[in-house]
Amino acid sequence: MQIRPFETGDFPQLREFLLREFPDSPQKADDRFFWWRFHQNPIGSSLPHYLLAWENGRVVGQIAGLRDRLHIGGEWLECVWLVDWMVSREHRGGLVGLHLFHEAGRLSPLALGVGVGPHLVSTYKAMRWQRRAVAGTYFSIRRPASLLKLTPEPQDGVLPKLLPLAAPLFGALQYTGAWLRRDPGIAIESWDVFPNEVDSLLADLLPVSGIAPFRSAALLNWKFRGRPAGRHFLLGARRSGALLGYAAVKLMRRGEARWAELVDLVAPPQEPAVFHSLLAETVRRSGKDFVRFRCSHHSQTTHLGRPFWIRHNRDVVDDVFYSAKDAGVSQQLAQAEWDLTSLVSDRTDHGRDEWE
Repeated sequence: MQIRPFETGDFPQLREFLLREFPDSPQKADDRFFWWRFHQNPIGSSLPHYLLAWENGRVVGQIAGLRDRLHIGGEWLECVWLVDWMVSREHRGGLVGLHLFHEAGRLSPLALGVGVGPHLVSTYKAMRWQRRAVAGTYFSIRRPASLLKLTPEPQDGVLPKLLPLAAPLFGALQYTGAWLRRDPGIAIESWDVFPNEVDSLLADLLPVSGIAPFRSAALLNWKFRGRPAGRHFLLGARRSGALLGYAAVKLMRRGEARWAELVDLVAPPQEPAVFHSLLAETVRRSGKDFVRFRCSHHSQTTHLGRPFWIRHNRDVVDDVFYSAKDAGVSQQLAQAEWDLTSLVSDRTDHGRDEWE
């Protein structure tokens, strides 16, 4: 067996592997999606961190690292987020997966992961990775019956039958809550692209953001405008013409359920009215069964209370796992506040192809 980084000529064999091992995510094997995701990131290509395990001319395993930067202790550090760790069925339970994981961690001084399955916790622990719960997942529910359909457990009895009758009440509650908490003095506008002004806004807010992933107008436009598939909407918040914040929302589906994923929201911590105005417009404009928002910074979580927002975290899956070769960096990751949204976890495109 050989483990090495992806090379351009490998894609035909890799595509066969992706189609076989990710049957619920056919987009992973689409060439446009693959090159967009792993090669067109404005930070730089992630292909040197895309590792393949080969045996007899066939791909039998892979792990990918998506390039990013984290702002820690006043400086930007290069890092990778590990995604799509997969081994062919005939090699599961052997050493192929462990060799891939070890090599991926060795190549980067700072490696991170989100969306880790509970069954993999022992592997991360054995490899001396650290784990921290930093974010909360919040729901603004308009049609509770649709949210119930996403749970893995079968739903029997009276409750599933009664919930559709409550939809008008839930919808009225969310619209009223959004309207009451907005600021009429803040103008919310729709964008087709992120303007260059976003870079100045992000630079101004960085000192109070805590540990934060890299954001820029170029990266956000790559993330949303450049993506080969999917629907979304972008919002900007202004007062007297000055840009104060933005929100990026992707439109999602799974079976009959439709929801709006608030992927990223940036607003000044000292001006909660900007945060509330962007939230209000997101809830109003989405028109979906619910809005889901994952965030960690106290300037946002303190404003997401009942009855308008309900927090529901998934054990392990919502945690951040990390491995830092520098002890000082590891200590900061364990102790400092994070400014983490779904921009990171969404960038990994875990699971099924759920974009509308």
